[in-house]
Amino acid sequence: KNRKADKIFDERIERYSKRLARYNRQVESYTAKEKAYNNAMADYELRVDNIKEEINTHLAFLTAKYNEVKSLYDQKRLNLAIKQIAGLIRSGSLRTTTPEDVLQRYATVTVKDQMYNDLVRLSYHINFYSYLGQFEPDYIRKHFVYKGKVMVNRMKYKGFNYRQHSDLLGHLYTNVKYEAMMTGEEVPTLIQVAVTQKKEADRAAGITPLSEFDQTYNAVTSKMGWINCDRFSRVRLNRMVNVSMMSVIGARMMVYVKKFKSLMNANSGVARVPKGTRIKAIFMTTIDGRPHLSIDEIKATGNIGIQPDYKPMTLEEIKKVMKEI
Repeated sequence: KNRKADKIFDERIERYSKRLARYNRQVESYTAKEKAYNNAMADYELRVDNIKEEINTHLAFLTAKYNEVKSLYDQKRLNLAIKQIAGLIRSGSLRTTTPEDVLQRYATVTVKDQMYNDLVRLSYHINFYSYLGQFEPDYIRKHFVYKGKVMVNRMKYKGFNYRQHSDLLGHLYTNVKYEAMMTGEEVPTLIQVAVTQKKEADRAAGITPLSEFDQTYNAVTSKMGWINCDRFSRVRLNRMVNVSMMSVIGARMMVYVKKFKSLMNANSGVARVPKGTRIKAIFMTTIDGRPHLSIDEIKATGNIGIQPDYKPMTLEEIKKVMKEI
């Protein structure tokens, strides 16, 4: 019994020794693999940091370039606005008590030149790198890379919109230079002086502002409607044209769109309609206490400025003319 027990013990010791030798070999291999893994992980984290740092550096460069071009673009538009309003003043065509609105309209107009194209392109690139910066390199390689290149089409499948960057693209339609100029004291004061002089000149010419009348007359018709400001919101911007209407202070200005048998308010001095639209520019005012009316029919094939040719009329005559529109 003892000899049998010793034999079993010796066999188990032999098997244990073999397992121990195999374990020692595996531990050695595991230690080497663990070391290699730790080194690889450290290298990966370094590469990830480097990639993210490169993306952030590139984003900072693109943003700085965008702001630089935007500053030049704003100054160019502001120069255009000042030139336009100065021309209107010299020619006596500025017929508004809020010239700052006219100035702002010109200062924020979209000038589709090379600087505009550069701003759009830079905003797209900023959007691109901002989106990539959200992901790890492995995810980018797995989902976005094809034949060594990041493919925008693959990014779209994950919800990326290459042309959507509302903050920057919306920024194109503002003018920081204009806003800075109008927050000072000098320019608004000069504008107020010019408005006061214009009112005095109109009053000397027998033109009375609408606000000074004790009574106003209203007419109602069931055959015409009003076009809201969003009536042409679905029309592409490059298919729209400006109809600039210039009249005396206090004049009522409207655009009649024949296609819809409806009126559009143009008291701001401008109306926007689709290119090729047939319209009638309607001006109403009082001169020496008498009502005057001017109606011009045109086809808006491009940006156009219209000045009224007033004719004195009675209220009954105006009512008849408006019925025949």
